[in-house]
Amino acid sequence: ALWVDELRGLLSETGGVLRFVHGPQFFRSNPSPALQRLVSQERCGCWILVRSTKAIQLWFARNRVPCVIAGSCHQGVDLPSVDLDYRAMCRHAATTLLQLSHRRIAFLTQVADAAGDLHSETGFMEGVQGFLHAGAEGRVVHHGAERQGVAQCVRRLMQGARPPTALLINQSYHYLTVFSVLVQMGRRIPQDVSLICRDEDRFLAFLDPEPARYVEDPHQFARRLARIAAMLIRERPAKPPQMQIMPRLLRGSSIARPAG
Repeated sequence: ALWVDELRGLLSETGGVLRFVHGPQFFRSNPSPALQRLVSQERCGCWILVRSTKAIQLWFARNRVPCVIAGSCHQGVDLPSVDLDYRAMCRHAATTLLQLSHRRIAFLTQVADAAGDLHSETGFMEGVQGFLHAGAEGRVVHHGAERQGVAQCVRRLMQGARPPTALLINQSYHYLTVFSVLVQMGRRIPQDVSLICRDEDRFLAFLDPEPARYVEDPHQFARRLARIAAMLIRERPAKPPQMQIMPRLLRGSSIARPAG
């Protein structure tokens, strides 16, 4: 919401207008008919694709429709984009936990459908690979989108024979569920389990202990989107500009060395 508001303001300064279009028809396995109708009906100098599927991205690429992805390109797609560097973020998160002497860590996430989530899984496992010589164990654990699925996943994971001592959690709302379930199970944070949230949300600052999390600059994100959109409206660059932003880790107080 923050970068969208900033982008609207930036575009208005140059006479641009930001309009929103959404609908389930664009997220079908074959969105081509819906996208063709949309693009033919709307007069738009540049499209901004948010949470786009691979099918959506491929359609825009094949039809050479000016667009910029607010997110990551799926494999095999070469379009202009602005995104957080999820791969580097999750590699950094894994490394941070392992440098604190954790040796059993896990990344809790939904089954990846967004490109950024796929990059996150890759980065996390790259971080673990750097500590295999020290006996590090890392795994990606998938859960459902709803609270019950997340809770079930956490209980099963923590009641296992070798439960992790640190968790990286994909989404801020899922962090709430993980946090609540661990407290119900009598696990102290960070004394028993360290937690890092990949995503930022304002409500996280009101949790105690305050979560470690990656904080982005929404103004910088919006400025880069606006810059690429303006470029695409003026010209068609030979090489699509792809920008990645590395957020900073706000350490909070939810991570510590494992007890004992």
